[in-house]
Amino acid sequence: HYMDYLLLKDDDEPNTGGIVNNNDVTPDEKLKCEMASHAAMWHILYLQASYGLWGAMKDCAISADPSYDNDAAGITDLNAKLDEFIAYWVGSLNSEVASVNGYSLWSATNEIGIYFNTHESEVALTNKHIRTGYEALSSILSVDGACDQNKAPATLKSLWMVNNKILSYMMVPLVQNLIKAMLDDHQSYIDVYAKMVVPQLVQCRYSNYEFLKKELLDQPFNKQNIHSIAKVLHDSYSCLGISCEMVGEPMGLNDSLLSCDDENYKHPILAGYPTTTHVAEQSKIDLDLYQMKILMSFDNDNYWMFAKHIYEHGKNSKKEDYYTSKDDDSMNYSGYEFNLRSLHDLAVSSKRYAINVLFSEQIQEYHNDDRFYANTAIMDMFNDIAGSSYEQGLSRKNGAAVISSTILTQVIYMYVLAELTQVVDINTGSYCDEAESYNWDEAAAYIIGSLEGSSFDGQDGELLWGLANKRSLEFDRQNEDGYAIVNSAVKNLLWAGKGQILNKNCLYLDRTVKSLSHMLLIPMIQTLIKYALVNQYKMYSSHDVTIYEGEVYAHTLIPIFGKYSKKSANVLQRNMVRRGSLQEIVPDGPQAVADAYLDIADDFGIQCEFIGKSYEVDSCLNYSPKLSMVSDASVASWWRFGTISVGIITWILL
Repeated sequence: HYMDYLLLKDDDEPNTGGIVNNNDVTPDEKLKCEMASHAAMWHILYLQASYGLWGAMKDCAISADPSYDNDAAGITDLNAKLDEFIAYWVGSLNSEVASVNGYSLWSATNEIGIYFNTHESEVALTNKHIRTGYEALSSILSVDGACDQNKAPATLKSLWMVNNKILSYMMVPLVQNLIKAMLDDHQSYIDVYAKMVVPQLVQCRYSNYEFLKKELLDQPFNKQNIHSIAKVLHDSYSCLGISCEMVGEPMGLNDSLLSCDDENYKHPILAGYPTTTHVAEQSKIDLDLYQMKILMSFDNDNYWMFAKHIYEHGKNSKKEDYYTSKDDDSMNYSGYEFNLRSLHDLAVSSKRYAINVLFSEQIQEYHNDDRFYANTAIMDMFNDIAGSSYEQGLSRKNGAAVISSTILTQVIYMYVLAELTQVVDINTGSYCDEAESYNWDEAAAYIIGSLEGSSFDGQDGELLWGLANKRSLEFDRQNEDGYAIVNSAVKNLLWAGKGQILNKNCLYLDRTVKSLSHMLLIPMIQTLIKYALVNQYKMYSSHDVTIYEGEVYAHTLIPIFGKYSKKSANVLQRNMVRRGSLQEIVPDGPQAVADAYLDIADDFGIQCEFIGKSYEVDSCLNYSPKLSMVSDASVASWWRFGTISVGIITWILL
């Protein structure tokens, strides 16, 4: 409420206006005036400038829609919103680019850039990149017919890429000012900048957001906690699209615990699995899914448009050539569409359609031989939500559930299988190339993701590892360390495969890959049973979101079960896939759905104990072992195997 204080405070004397006309300003009132000016700059001008970027993109989308009358919509100049953006950022009082004395975001960014030594000739690198980005956007929209119906898709893609990069640079001065305020132990300045930085971390690891919210917003800042706060802030840089190099370090900083080095984030530890190759960016694909889910939770056309852009074009997972050199005067915005990896890229990758990828043939056949079945389902849902199906009763809540579940089960899982298959195919015979560590780490990155953090028992994940941890609570399948026994087995298999590759002995790597591929399906099977429990006695016509979610998991598992048992596949088809609207879902009961796994358990080599029990459903209730009795000891054997695997790979790495 800094602006309210500045503009609305009355004096005792009549007609004197606010405190700006009062010659007897107290130190406290002066401080509040200063805070008001900072808040006006970073809370109002900053957001208004951001609106200009997205406004230009929205105007282009409207211009491309033949159903709109652009003149009636007030769109006569496609560059108008961009000009507003740069006007709000630069202001009118700057007579030179190196100005630090103006009252604009440009001047303030130069000033803090000098303090953090991220400048050239007293011009902040952030400002140089923002200016170059603005010029690139103007150039894109100045192409003749850029936003015509035919050219608009390519134009919107380019605008999306450049906008996100500019917004990343716009985060830099906010973070720099917050760090400076903490170093100065200035609570008022911390309030201004924390209220802009911390809320944006909702899109990142939620536990980090909660920690910084508690330390910087919910209570007064305690400088004794500055190291832990700085560590969590540094860990969040990549999610915000920035880096340690972009933020820099304050002049004269002598505290190594406050230093930030990008090298420390190139080989991340993913839920206890130490990567040895550069797969940090691949692991951040989970941020795309997480941010899509946030955007799709709103009943808002613009947010759904952004979610669709994230899916198609990416946002967080950068390819190696994304960043330009610090010493490069210009940012090469041409070809940006190739610099981010997207979930769409994974969905249509040629890797996943190789004939020897496990389950690929069965799943493709089940989906009418559509090689791009996952992408088809996702894009159909986006288009249905925007079109006539939305009016016919398909809620956005249901659409969001279908999209996010399809991405996890049919995009991420199948791409992991493709990566694992590639490792096996390249390494023929007993000898394997150590260079394949990259492909193995890449598979681990897509299994675990960045949101889990470095510990085994993280609760922020969105990928297959996170799904297993969520289901382990419901099916009482957690180990002594508090995370899923499935993930304990997955971890051991990842260690074992990595050990085989690093030891250049891959005689049994194909077995490791097959076991890992099967183990990753257990949380999906648990999820299917969960929805069988939830949906029992419901009618297909109810349109409950859980019916749609259960169906997505069924569409993934039916062809996989069918590879080993047509009977089991038919049970899932009859109980979990919609038929007539007046029919009851799960007619055979949830126990029948759980029992469907029993016929394929021996083929999987994973017994029913890994699935566990949930309410009245026991996955082992009707199990009759074909060869010998199997008990919970089979689960414990994975932990003994894991101890051996960890010992082997630790020796190799050391």
